[in-house]
Amino acid sequence: RWSEGLQAEYLPTQPEILAALDLARAARHPASEKVESRPCPEGTDDTACESWCRAVLPELPSLVARLKGAPCIDGIRPQCVCKDSSITRASCLARCPGAADPEAIETSTTTSKSKTTSTTTTTIVTTAAPAVQNDAQGKKEKSGSSTKKRYLLYDNRFQVSFAAQVEVLFVALGIVKDLNRRAEDACKGGGSACLSWTLVLPPWCSLLHWYSDDAGRGTGWSQLFDLEQMVESSGVQVLDFESYMMVTGGMASADLGVVPVARIGNMKEGPTKDMQVCDQNGQHSPQQGSSRGSVIYSGYCDSDIKVEEFHCQVVRGGSVKALVDLVEDSARTKKRRSVLLKHLDGMRLHSPEGALAENFHAALLPASWLREAAETFTEDALGRIPYLGVHLRRNDFAVTHAATTPDVEAAAARINWVLQKKKMEQVF
Repeated sequence: RWSEGLQAEYLPTQPEILAALDLARAARHPASEKVESRPCPEGTDDTACESWCRAVLPELPSLVARLKGAPCIDGIRPQCVCKDSSITRASCLARCPGAADPEAIETSTTTSKSKTTSTTTTTIVTTAAPAVQNDAQGKKEKSGSSTKKRYLLYDNRFQVSFAAQVEVLFVALGIVKDLNRRAEDACKGGGSACLSWTLVLPPWCSLLHWYSDDAGRGTGWSQLFDLEQMVESSGVQVLDFESYMMVTGGMASADLGVVPVARIGNMKEGPTKDMQVCDQNGQHSPQQGSSRGSVIYSGYCDSDIKVEEFHCQVVRGGSVKALVDLVEDSARTKKRRSVLLKHLDGMRLHSPEGALAENFHAALLPASWLREAAETFTEDALGRIPYLGVHLRRNDFAVTHAATTPDVEAAAARINWVLQKKKMEQVF
């Protein structure tokens, strides 16, 4: 197990944990402390922010209140920050006039909120010790079954992060789900259009922030996520790339490879062999692989992928529907059974929030070995005491999203507020 060899003296004992919790409780809840829950004000000026600060912290007359960030420009919401002697005592994410009020009663330092309470700046998840569930691997296709199915493959450009690639997965799931809706309708007339689609998940090879001597061998999605849960939750059949190669007789190949690019101005729609059309409009032409007719695949995997035909294709607007049309038309031509959407992230359809993320986020259940490792850790290090898990984005976010990234003091204030609200005493 992962914890073998870990010295017991480095793990806190139960009495030590409880003593630390008592100290934390006393420090966090002094007798004079009182923070009232109140909806965050509209982010139009400092006056409304000051009124909010005075209301939630009436015992601090020397408070200085200000909006941090531009006031409601292009849907970006500023923070209302309440400081006393340069220390952040409370903060919340202001509302924009006319916009829906997300979780209005919470004093928050986050920029957005989803069903899992996660954001792109400060991710806070409340949980007790996770329960171990039986693992279920993604069902593997038997050799020869490719005659009854079609396969959509995709990948991302090298510099795309792990989190963004997960978001691109949601786009790919949306494409295949819509393809199968159309295929189901086409089944009424029979013929090749009736064939269902399976999504092939690209291996994780060379990836930013992942360091491994054998990265080119790739890591399958089934090593990180429960594929049966992904199928059940999304309604889309999925395959690891390794399993797909079993279907194709051990060959890393696709009938057609396409680099999609959204039409800009008077660009002519449709396929073109001129790859500069993609390069000059926000996409990247893939590097040629080590053998003729092959291209680099999924972050410089050891195995390139061979494509029988390859081109750039201009589609009408950037949307999932446009890509569904592209794949459906491409498959109809020459009755192709496998299509590779190269550099799908370049279409910029992925996002940490929105309809695709809401529809498919539940499909991501960690693989059983990861759940078991988490279970072991919570038992050994956290004493099975309920805890608040926090992920703070600093570094790049402090520069690229400065207007909406809370400072450390604001994040700490938010964490303490959530601990108090949830009646929890432990933070990981």
